[in-house]
Amino acid sequence: MKNLLILFSFFVIFEINAQVYLYPDSLRQALRKLEEKDQVLDLLRIGFYYAQENTDSALLYVNKAENIAIKYQDTLGEIITYRTKGVVYYESNRPDSTIWYYRKGRALAEIASEDLQLAHFDNNIGMY
Repeated sequence: MKNLLILFSFFVIFEINAQVYLYPDSLRQALRKLEEKDQVLDLLRIGFYYAQENTDSALLYVNKAENIAIKYQDTLGEIITYRTKGVVYYESNRPDSTIWYYRKGRALAEIASEDLQLAHFDNNIGMY
């Protein structure tokens, strides 16, 4: 019984680690099945994933998400794009760009009456 429990624990840990490493790959696969207008949040998730380790790749995904959000007039997607860009610039140690995108996104969230997003931006600006 003890060996079975250890084996089960090993598989759970292995599965969790495998999901962490496969996360961007599985999102990229999911993107292929989505229409362009529905790709914004998944592109932002991938960008956020790369924010710490590869800011250039992160910005490619976030910029693509921003272009799609603007093209399809997805205001919430655009707002979240600016917050994610702020995070990417924060991780690349670019404070002017970080604050600029946080403020731009906050202003858009205020116009769109997105109270939850306003709270996120206020938190990000305050923490920064």
